[in-house]
Amino acid sequence: MNSAIERLHRPVLVLNSSYEPINICAARRALVLILKGVALAEEHNPGSIHAQR
Repeated sequence: MNSAIERLHRPVLVLNSSYEPINICAARRALVLILKGVALAEEHNPGSIHAQR
């Protein structure tokens, strides 16, 4: 697996509005939630993911 695909499969902790853990999902799902505007990233890690053109 290449590096970008591996990053999309990494586990991400999902917190509710009180910062209580409610779920663990793949980074890909977390990214979709952020792009839909239903979640915010509270911590950012170095690295980038590029979309196909």
